[in-house]
Amino acid sequence: MQDRARGRPEGAPAYWDGFDSLTSELAVRISLLELQDGSRAHVYQAGPDGVPDVLIVSPAESPFLLISRLFRRLSRKYRVTAWDPADGAFMDSAPEAPPPTLSRMANALLGISEAYQLSSPHLVSWCSGALVAAWVLAGAPGRAGSATFIAPPSVLGRCAERTEFQSHFLQTILKLASGGYRDEEAVFRDIQSAPRGRPFGNADDEAIFELTNLPVRDLHALRRYARSIHNACTCVPPSMARFRALAYAEVVEAACQTLPIALLHCKDDDVVSYKCSADVAARNADVKLVLYPSGGHFVIFKQPDMLGTDIEGFVDGLRCPSRGAEPREAVEAAHGAQI
Repeated sequence: MQDRARGRPEGAPAYWDGFDSLTSELAVRISLLELQDGSRAHVYQAGPDGVPDVLIVSPAESPFLLISRLFRRLSRKYRVTAWDPADGAFMDSAPEAPPPTLSRMANALLGISEAYQLSSPHLVSWCSGALVAAWVLAGAPGRAGSATFIAPPSVLGRCAERTEFQSHFLQTILKLASGGYRDEEAVFRDIQSAPRGRPFGNADDEAIFELTNLPVRDLHALRRYARSIHNACTCVPPSMARFRALAYAEVVEAACQTLPIALLHCKDDDVVSYKCSADVAARNADVKLVLYPSGGHFVIFKQPDMLGTDIEGFVDGLRCPSRGAEPREAVEAAHGAQI
């Protein structure tokens, strides 16, 4: 059912307006869920019943439409669930609310999983959404069956290489969150005009820029975005002392002792170096590492079919090992790959 006034699906948030090329492709069930902490989430589901559950975890303050193509691809075979926080910085009518923390995002994930009766879902996370997934793996064992991390960072841990984005943009955001700039307006103008990811070249690049700009569309939103990134990087409450003591890579490694985990990363990722994933896999032979020669950081938007094929091969291989698909020759699959 379409909202005739806006041309978007009924129940969809207002920021969907203007992205018809994405929303017209979606056959999605939308509901508004109130969580235990009083916050709300726009929950999206697609796919048939009676099939494995997949739960997609986005980064903090990242709009669902950025991962919608992968959502649509995976819903061909699985019951796929994802969400937008109703108080996200990119929501036009968002109430004043504290910026998200890893704890709040993890509780949202667990609340959605319980409310929609997701059975041992396979977690698919992208970018810093991996931090939320890792939090759940560390703090709520048994609530997920397996996980795929796409272009995961190592914000809480170590990495063999840091990109310019990690070295400069992220540090600017963290300094802004701590009140380290006198002229925040100038910082805002610089951040808003700086491309995130590869330079523009086509309509996909422009859509990516528009979507990633939503959380920083004004100085108020930028401050909230900066605080949410700061929270994700630094704020770990005492109740998660175990997580505080472990680097992100070590959380993944600990989870691998009981859960199957796959890492998918593009070698030309200029936001998060692929060596972050290779570094984890090099220390744990049970991690499945798939490296793509190209695709960039926003591979979830540009090449969902490539990712979907490998996620399907991984998930189906866990259910029936004799039928698990090996990665195609076009990618490098390794356990601690030579790089």
